[in-house]
Amino acid sequence: MIGATQLLSRPLNPHGPQIVTNGLVTRLESFDQGYTSSTTQWDDLSGNNNHFTKTGNVTLTDVNGTDMWYFHGGYFNFKRPSDNANNGYGVFNLDNFTIEIWVNYVHKYATLATPWLWSYDYVQHSSPHYAQYVRINNYDNTSFGGYNSGSGGAGSVYGGNWYQLVTTRVGGTTRRGKTYVNGAVVNASANSTRELITATGYQQEAWIGRGNYGSYGGAYTSFLKGYIGIFRFYNREITASEVLQNYNENKASFGLT
Repeated sequence: MIGATQLLSRPLNPHGPQIVTNGLVTRLESFDQGYTSSTTQWDDLSGNNNHFTKTGNVTLTDVNGTDMWYFHGGYFNFKRPSDNANNGYGVFNLDNFTIEIWVNYVHKYATLATPWLWSYDYVQHSSPHYAQYVRINNYDNTSFGGYNSGSGGAGSVYGGNWYQLVTTRVGGTTRRGKTYVNGAVVNASANSTRELITATGYQQEAWIGRGNYGSYGGAYTSFLKGYIGIFRFYNREITASEVLQNYNENKASFGLT
């Protein structure tokens, strides 16, 4: 781990990576921002000022020359610029969206762990529970799922590896979602018949790296243990070719081919 006063990242490329920007609401990329490890805010590069604030144990760590956030008992929460409220209402409560996360998680670090990568939900674990989430599913930690969006199939992911995970939603009368792992669609057949609920906005927390139940280190936890390098949120369903475009632009930073 790098010391608190040492600059970790390289300067921003003035041209930026050739990622998809149409509909990009929030763009968090830990390895492009010149952070020090004492930084408490994850800056939004989309231009929308949707910054996230660090809470608890999340540290910037040099992973093979690339700076990544390591989650080990902490998370990031959203503070809305207009009033500093800790909720995602008016930003993330959308009928159409795409969530893209680049993650490397620790496999089964707790007996009943289902690591949460994204959660837009109530602080208390009470109905209606969640507007959105993306998490590592099942206690074997070999699939990922999105509530109110597409859900990845079992055997899609495994701890100790980097992945680009993408889940999408299309609203209206159809209300369907899709999921992708490393640029390729997964669980297509099941998602084609997976009925999603009507999207409803609530004054709710928006978190990266935790859900609203359990505690870090216990047997039953929703806290992530592992790394996140990128989080992106779009206000539309991006296409399969756009998912692959993002994958190809960033894969080298994560040692993927």
